[in-house]
Amino acid sequence: MKTLIRNAYVLTMDEKGTIFENGCVLVEGEEIVYAGEEKGLSDSRADREIDADRNIVMPGFINAHTHLPMTIFKGYGEGLPLKRWLEEKIWPAEAKLNDEMVYWTSMLGLIEMARTGTTSFLDMYMHYDSVFDAVDKGGYRCMFSRAVLDVDGNEEVRLKEAVEAYEKYHGKGNVEVMMSAHAEYTCSPSILEKITEAAEKYDTGIHIHISESRQEHMDSIGRHGLTPIQFFDKLGVTKRPIAAAHCVHVNEKDMEIIAEKNISVLSCPQSNLKLGSGISPIKHMLDMGINVAVGTDGSSSNNNLDMIEETMLISLLQRGVLNDAEAIGNMQALKLATAGGAKALGWSEKLGSLKSGYFADLIMIDTSGVEFVPRNDLVSGIINSGCGRDVCMTMIGGKIVYESDSVSFADEDEVKRKVQEFADKICS
Repeated sequence: MKTLIRNAYVLTMDEKGTIFENGCVLVEGEEIVYAGEEKGLSDSRADREIDADRNIVMPGFINAHTHLPMTIFKGYGEGLPLKRWLEEKIWPAEAKLNDEMVYWTSMLGLIEMARTGTTSFLDMYMHYDSVFDAVDKGGYRCMFSRAVLDVDGNEEVRLKEAVEAYEKYHGKGNVEVMMSAHAEYTCSPSILEKITEAAEKYDTGIHIHISESRQEHMDSIGRHGLTPIQFFDKLGVTKRPIAAAHCVHVNEKDMEIIAEKNISVLSCPQSNLKLGSGISPIKHMLDMGINVAVGTDGSSSNNNLDMIEETMLISLLQRGVLNDAEAIGNMQALKLATAGGAKALGWSEKLGSLKSGYFADLIMIDTSGVEFVPRNDLVSGIINSGCGRDVCMTMIGGKIVYESDSVSFADEDEVKRKVQEFADKICS
């Protein structure tokens, strides 16, 4: 099937930041055939033509760090710092989850992603049979990583599940799989070595929480005489590609290791603010050549999956902390949330930009609202005036999953009802 989106303001997010003010995008099957000025399109024949009506068309957002099923914990455990939040609220509630609950709460998260313009994501969680059922039904592009930890002695079960997730789902539908070590404070050297061995066996990366809080950072120094990233580097974990979530409390030596080992930093500014964890030195990392991507973290520590909010925060926080209005510009922030995420997930050759041959994972942003008037700067309008609710269409692999205020893959009312029933049972 061919779909032509015309009369659009097209943000390609390519290396040059090319914008076509009178642009169009032609999609055939699951790929983009053409993205550029309408006058440059030689063959405009299509099965469906969509008039963008001067709205913005751009690559879908790539949520580089989240915990999809944790939408059920939205607003649960409010006002607690990370350690108490996990130990007193989240971990006890997670122990009550079952496969049915995970399916429905995953579906709720996918609906929110579709409505706010996220087309692919890197997930760290468990119960991946149920998560896959939801993701596959929605046609979502996803990287699974089953979190492995051994702080409670159940490491063999978790490692087995991580390997099974890879063997069952890597390359199935739109899903790929990497390994995951939860964090320094939950993983012994022994389990970290086993996770690294599994990543080497399957030639995949490792997804890890690193230096999210000051306490985590300082406790690691107390235990090992090393920061979390230095500890992982000493053990040889960093010989695999690393997707490092948070990296809030990192020192110069840490960032040198991150840059040298081509580690991608997955920044989640709203979650870090809500849990009182701090603000990551993103501008300094970018200046060092480190790839930075953007994530929401789970809805439980953020309260939504709106990537436009995260993009706004990653820009404004750096400007404010550094007293530098030019620290991270609007276009650069959007690139972190698209091309930066694609690079972190190893998908740069097919995602993160609107180019011929790339997957047709794209979104349309409605600019008819008062927040976009006047149209002095539509790029600024996306992150400084608008929000995820301005997304009016989401396409994944050439298939429209959200349009006309409705998702194509679920009964939204049923999903909301189910998740509320389950939340009433386990969030008490």
